[in-house]
Amino acid sequence: MANYEPDKEFVNIPNIVEEQLKEKRGYSDELIKGSIEQVSVLVNSPNAIQRQPNLDATAKAKFLVASKTAKSGYNTCTKNECCISCACNSYKHDSVCKHSLAVAIQQKCLQSHLQHIKQSNQRSRCGLVQPINDNCAGKKGGKNKNHWRASRSREPQETQFAAAGFNPAVHHNDKPFIITFLDNNPKATECRTCRTGFIRRTKIIPFDIVLAHEERWMYPDQRDKTKRLPSAKTMTTYYCICKSCIMERFPYFNASFLVKPVFYGPT
Repeated sequence: MANYEPDKEFVNIPNIVEEQLKEKRGYSDELIKGSIEQVSVLVNSPNAIQRQPNLDATAKAKFLVASKTAKSGYNTCTKNECCISCACNSYKHDSVCKHSLAVAIQQKCLQSHLQHIKQSNQRSRCGLVQPINDNCAGKKGGKNKNHWRASRSREPQETQFAAAGFNPAVHHNDKPFIITFLDNNPKATECRTCRTGFIRRTKIIPFDIVLAHEERWMYPDQRDKTKRLPSAKTMTTYYCICKSCIMERFPYFNASFLVKPVFYGPT
């Protein structure tokens, strides 16, 4: 297990999930952190989400999501036109659960799913544990915290690097960006930054040109799915020729990193 390095890159939970849960549902910071960690475990576990077999081609797609609390060992999520619904009690209460969020991220329909959560008028589960009246007896949720406790941060090391003016990442290195054609790279499917699929059927100049870069990646830790480990080997990642896509992941990029190969044709 020590040398285990899957080719699948670690999937980060977008920040918009935290923003929507806090803004539209009023979740506490502890509840949001716990929910995101559980979603991260499901998304980064290779066998946690499986599509349910079905002979009816017109039926809605259903997914079986692993669950420790369910009697059957899984919960069933259904992919609708605008959102992912789930049969668990959490989703029935306020249209939010870790299973539906994980499926939405895997199926790349997170934006429409969050829009459904935003428009939903169901009650938030926070009202079950946090008193609405501040004058009533008992603890008042976040107000009862110890003020001397240091604030929690997700990645304190990255914050320190950001304060210094640069935030290094595992994919940063001195390797060049090779200018190449899509026809010569069958594995190039989408831009790593913007996730836009490359057009192959119709050759559109200059969008038939991509940048290839060898870099390391972060993969899920098999002992703790919420943690990431850097890979020892590298893989070739492709980017579109949009400057913003390159500068977003490589702030140090300049023209000296570009390399034009001598021959474009097959060897």
